[in-house]
Amino acid sequence: MKENDIRFCKALQLTNMLRYYAKDLRINHCYLLPSMLEGYSLTPQDLLSTGSASRVLVVIQELARYTLAQFRDAIDYILAIRCLAVRLRQACLWPIMIGLEPLLLLRGSTS
Repeated sequence: MKENDIRFCKALQLTNMLRYYAKDLRINHCYLLPSMLEGYSLTPQDLLSTGSASRVLVVIQELARYTLAQFRDAIDYILAIRCLAVRLRQACLWPIMIGLEPLLLLRGSTS
């Protein structure tokens, strides 16, 4: 359960990171891993450049796929909560439902 709990938290954090990465970059904050950016020959400054848009979309797509996998594990976490704890299950399900929409939009914009 603890492992799925960690994946659940990562999914929520990654969703927010992906959702607001452009806004964060405009205020000089980049939460994308430098090692991932380097793998695509990108820098944080490239993320706002129209000239590197296709490479940026590949990074976003990769992160979106990874985040969706984390959300799948979050469902296992919710299912491990005892059935009588309906409110707790619901409280865990809402962030997933809210987070999936922008994540699916991001993934869709890259395919």
